[in-house]
Amino acid sequence: MLVEARHRLSVGRAPEIAALIVAKPRKAPLLIHCLWDSDPGVVNRAADALERASRGQPSILEPWRASLLGLLTEARENKLR
Repeated sequence: MLVEARHRLSVGRAPEIAALIVAKPRKAPLLIHCLWDSDPGVVNRAADALERASRGQPSILEPWRASLLGLLTEARENKLR
């Protein structure tokens, strides 16, 4: 679903996915899981979608705060930092 465009810096369907997460926050775990994907393009688009979704609803990320802060120390992609 996130891998529409093959260029890793492309936004792909991030805006659409962000809108879905805002409408159905219970789907957020599926997107959060993508942050640990081995494909940098998937990781970049997942991070973009989460950033977009959490702008208006930061509480979407609250359940994963510790995991996301842990990922910050592991992140190699600038998009995640």
